[in-house]
Amino acid sequence: MKYYLYNSKANNGLKPDVPVATELVNVLGLDYKDFFKSLDDDDEVVLIGGDGTLNVFVNQMEGVELKHKVYLLGAGTGNDFFTDIGKNAGEEVYINDYIKNLPKV
Repeated sequence: MKYYLYNSKANNGLKPDVPVATELVNVLGLDYKDFFKSLDDDDEVVLIGGDGTLNVFVNQMEGVELKHKVYLLGAGTGNDFFTDIGKNAGEEVYINDYIKNLPKV
């Protein structure tokens, strides 16, 4: 299963369109560590958002070894992360390799 995680308070509360056979999950109040523990081994996760979404995720997942494929679908305002890695917002980018090197604050 592929899970798309979004913030229901972002984008004026509009739910993003996601492909069929996926699940849309609101991240408000979500404990990322518990969420990842509940996943099957072959599940994948897509974070929908920008730099702030990525920052929150990285900080909440500190110390956790990610066993699942995690992607970022750029839907933020500035999308500096995408610019830094030479990708375009609006595409799903595999970020597991980047996450371990991002600063935590």
